[in-house]
Amino acid sequence: LVRTGTMDPGILPRLPRPPPRDRNDPPRERVRDVPHEPTKKLVTVKWNDTTNFFQPPRAHHCSINNDCVEKFDHHCPWVGTTIGRRN
Repeated sequence: LVRTGTMDPGILPRLPRPPPRDRNDPPRERVRDVPHEPTKKLVTVKWNDTTNFFQPPRAHHCSINNDCVEKFDHHCPWVGTTIGRRN
């Protein structure tokens, strides 16, 4: 449990906030279809306002820790961290 609680679960780094958009600019797309590398199938990815980029497939935003985590599984209240790709 100690090892899991102290490891990085695969938190994706945040990018700087993009510059403000002009009122005349078209709205930013919130979802996009991209080919998934191993299978070449189209997958839908969502824009994440916290990290300022499109989340990779299977990445999700942990609302408790306010982080985007690769291969998010769950937030564990006993360990007090998010369980993801690296733990």
